[in-house]
Amino acid sequence: MFAEQVIKVFLPSSFPPPFLPLLPHSPLPRQSLAGDLSEANRQSCSETTKPLVEAVEALTTFASSPQFASTPAKISAKARMAQEPIIQAGRNVNLSSSSLLTSAKSLAINPNDPPMWQLLASHTKAVTDAIKSLILAIRDKCPGQNECDNAIDCLNENIRDLDQSILAAMSQQLNPHASSTLQVGVAGYELSLSPK
Repeated sequence: MFAEQVIKVFLPSSFPPPFLPLLPHSPLPRQSLAGDLSEANRQSCSETTKPLVEAVEALTTFASSPQFASTPAKISAKARMAQEPIIQAGRNVNLSSSSLLTSAKSLAINPNDPPMWQLLASHTKAVTDAIKSLILAIRDKCPGQNECDNAIDCLNENIRDLDQSILAAMSQQLNPHASSTLQVGVAGYELSLSPK
């Protein structure tokens, strides 16, 4: 009964597992086995647990089916190279933090050791520098950073062109360009603006 409740907790109620009828509905004779370790009681306990063992094996087989198997992520060589600065900075944070904790442990044992205090200070600085380099690596090498910077530069250039066109139009000096066209799509309609 307990195993059936455990399985119902871990599996959704809409999913009927094929192994639930195999579960034993009678409690295990553990009290009789604990009181008397005779061969008859062991045999009785073994017979009572067989359906439970079969149900666990069925659950293991069911959970191991390809339907639930995950596929490992595939990272290209270019993506791996892009990750390297961040991974290296993370390693440096781990190593310097480990050295800091080791020196702090030594100081906890012997707090009157001046060279160890200097070592603690240098490890503290190393941790700070490693964290700064990790932040810089994340900020500079994060995915899409270059694309976003390029898009911002393109937008700023277009804003400058629009501002210059507005100033030229206000001073009645706006000349149409023969090569400039603008296509705008609004709610299924396309409007083409080109100089005539």
